[in-house]
Amino acid sequence: MFLVGSAGVTGLIASGMLFFQNTSSTIFWMIESLLLGYAIGLFFMFVVTMFAIKTSNPYCTAQLSGMAQAGGYFIAALGPVTYGWAFGLNPTGNLQNVAFVVAITLATIMGVIIVKTKKI
Repeated sequence: MFLVGSAGVTGLIASGMLFFQNTSSTIFWMIESLLLGYAIGLFFMFVVTMFAIKTSNPYCTAQLSGMAQAGGYFIAALGPVTYGWAFGLNPTGNLQNVAFVVAITLATIMGVIIVKTKKI
């Protein structure tokens, strides 16, 4: 629970920093990169680990992993297109930043739900 919470808080801090991104400060972008890397990396490792921990046998793990991969590839395919469309509507990036805050919030909530779930 602590790791999911720390990734969520770190991700929210990093996504909040994106609202002030009109800077060329190397320190700002280094901190931003570290915070985002920690949050995204931890969420990814959490999901990959939970496939094995929250299922009762290898067959369920394979089924769940296959289903999640299909959804992940779908999101990965639509992400750049959607981001480009949103950037065309609002080049300042505020719409994209709000979407990132929502995505981090949802990932944190879903992570907490997964931690509390015993087995699938």
